[in-house]
Amino acid sequence: MKPWSLANTLLGRTAMYLADPFLLGIRLYWGWQFFETGKGKLSDISAPTAFFTELGIPFPQMNAYMAGWGSNWHRDVTPLPRQRQPAHHSAPP
Repeated sequence: MKPWSLANTLLGRTAMYLADPFLLGIRLYWGWQFFETGKGKLSDISAPTAFFTELGIPFPQMNAYMAGWGSNWHRDVTPLPRQRQPAHHSAPP
């Protein structure tokens, strides 16, 4: 086996095994950002309510609560990564 072929195979296998933990890390980071955003909105509801009032959004306080709750709820429904299925490649004709 040629050295670059072996290195390419090892690199490909390593990347395949690290893909799922990498994606999980990204989803956890994004989920935490959504949580912090929602927590900030709900801890001082007057700021988003005033902003929504400036924009002319109807029912600004109700919408501010929905925006804060929605940011926190998103974290709970974000699906975890699925187990990657190996690709089945057929030999070229």
